[in-house]
Amino acid sequence: MRYTNLLTYLLTYLHKLSYKNRLAQLGLESLYSRRIKCDLIMCYNILNNLVDIDSDAYFKRSTVHHTRCNNMKLNKYASSVRHAISLHTES
Repeated sequence: MRYTNLLTYLLTYLHKLSYKNRLAQLGLESLYSRRIKCDLIMCYNILNNLVDIDSDAYFKRSTVHHTRCNNMKLNKYASSVRHAISLHTES
């Protein structure tokens, strides 16, 4: 079978499947999960100074040193956006 015919067959066959089933059939991950993985890898690189980005600009390290196996406990920054939204919705 020629490659063009095979490709056309595969595209026709996959076209009938849902997005989730096409991904499963091709052994691929969703765009959402790939983005989450890339974000986590970037966070790891920033926290371990593997890239030239100031980690304090993005993460607030905890002062508590009782963590499981590492000293990378992080705290959330207070979100000014949520605070602003709550101010507008209270009235």
